[in-house]
Amino acid sequence: MRQVKLMAGAMLALSLLAGCNTVRGLGKDLQAGGEAISETSDEVKDFLTTPQEPTRTASAGEACDPAGSELKGKSDLPRCK
Repeated sequence: MRQVKLMAGAMLALSLLAGCNTVRGLGKDLQAGGEAISETSDEVKDFLTTPQEPTRTASAGEACDPAGSELKGKSDLPRCK
């Protein structure tokens, strides 16, 4: 009976140690995922807040804003034709 209790205690200790490594690995994976999301959101924020240059020209060869939306309504440029 004593051997059974000793074996059960040893198995419990080994499973707890393995569990610690698993939880630590999961924590590292979650942290890496959070960092990736944070970096991506920073890139999107920078893209959305940086004024974009118009990509087309008006009939006279001057810069224009296609559909009036490329510069998010903050453009003094005429709409492209």
